[in-house]
Amino acid sequence: MRHIARHRQHTFCSAVILVLFSAFAAFGQQSGPQMTQSVIGGGGGGSENGSLRVEGTIGQPVLGKSNGGSFKLEGGFWASGVPAMPTAANGSISGRVLDDRGLPVAGAVIKLGGTQARKTITDANGTYSFDQVETGGFYTVSPSRVNFSFYPTQHSFSLLGNSAEAAFTGSLIQHSSNSTDIDTPEYFVRQHYLDFLGREPDESGFNFWSDQILQCGADSGCIERKRTNVSAAYFLSIEFEKTGSLVHGLYQASFGVRPLFNEFIPDTRRIAEDVVIGRAGWEAQLVRNKQAFVDAFVERPRFRATFDGMSNDTYIDSLIARTGVAFTENERNALASDLAGNRLTRAAVLLRIADDARFTAAKRNETFVMMQYFGYLRRDPDESGYHFWLHKLNQFNGNFEQAEMVKAFITSGEYRRRF
Repeated sequence: MRHIARHRQHTFCSAVILVLFSAFAAFGQQSGPQMTQSVIGGGGGGSENGSLRVEGTIGQPVLGKSNGGSFKLEGGFWASGVPAMPTAANGSISGRVLDDRGLPVAGAVIKLGGTQARKTITDANGTYSFDQVETGGFYTVSPSRVNFSFYPTQHSFSLLGNSAEAAFTGSLIQHSSNSTDIDTPEYFVRQHYLDFLGREPDESGFNFWSDQILQCGADSGCIERKRTNVSAAYFLSIEFEKTGSLVHGLYQASFGVRPLFNEFIPDTRRIAEDVVIGRAGWEAQLVRNKQAFVDAFVERPRFRATFDGMSNDTYIDSLIARTGVAFTENERNALASDLAGNRLTRAAVLLRIADDARFTAAKRNETFVMMQYFGYLRRDPDESGYHFWLHKLNQFNGNFEQAEMVKAFITSGEYRRRF
């Protein structure tokens, strides 16, 4: 996938805060601070019905404007006689969205406008972040989510320092039966990262996939096709193949069965930990995760009860037989020789067999159907439903569009009732 396989590498810039001061002291009987064309140590800004907090280093001018709510800008101010000079490094803009009870609002789209036009979405903690933001620019940050209103509606400010924080409060409004979160491209895409990859989206991948649907505009036929294809792309991604599909292979090769939902989710999470395809070092991280997981997997009571009494040759033959893949005699003998010579452990042999590309391909339809239940419905499949969809997918040679499998699951009442 493209970030799922095309991620930007972001670096983080630490803000060195040398001066902390309060921007406002008293404002009489006004309902909130009202500041217009004011200078604070060389910085100016505006705020209505809210609070403005400024942190920064001397020598960096700041300008901020907020239409209510809270606003925090780390950048600085300049002392009398010191020229205003922007920082050379890029900065960051981040914040948190909470509801009126102080609980996080996940899945709120945050748009950054002005010098840079970007988009992200809040995570489970209600937080968002834009890294590599060009300093010296003027920005507007605004949130949105179906059936929510936000206060303030936006924050506008000039980022001439290292970082800025802009917080929002979201309030649930009257729910419309015709408008739900999962119908919006951004929420739909974030949910797929969670359900299929077990992580929050990276910014570039989130934008790439949500934009695929947004490009349809109001064309309902286009939207339906794009939602189906985008959804399937998560299963077909390298990231899923190297994590979730491997877990399926480990159970199939070891025990001849697919994992249960409550086995698959935590096992996949362990292999996928800190793995984002395209991020620097992801390959090495994946290798470490897989090896550590399989080393622990072969020590589980179920595995030991199955294989401890077997010779090495019988162990290898048993694993290969359950894959249904025709390993050559040379391949099989090489594994046996390396295991006998202590060049491979039983865990390493299992990993090689379960991670074999031929095995991954041979079981792809089975894994695909399993993930319709695990990913969309968050439960184990009923056997009749599983075999119905497996037969249909096989009938169309794995073509999920012709089988109408993905479309059926993402439009099902059971899936939509989750949201």
